[in-house]
Amino acid sequence: MKNWLWTSDFVVEHNVVTVKKTGHVIAINLELAHDIFTWFCFYVFAQGWRLQRRLTGHKRPTIAFFRTSRGHGT
Repeated sequence: MKNWLWTSDFVVEHNVVTVKKTGHVIAINLELAHDIFTWFCFYVFAQGWRLQRRLTGHKRPTIAFFRTSRGHGT
């Protein structure tokens, strides 16, 4: 029960994170920071859109494609 915290699955040394289980090595650099920033911007946009839909009364989630009157299932 010593390693119950998820952070024990990683080793951090010299700006490199190593995943113990797979041996995958992740360099902590500006490219990683850019990827995290890009993902975070998308996440904030998606959650904002979700919140706006919820506040305007749309209870169900919607798919990101517009339906046409001639499409299937209409």
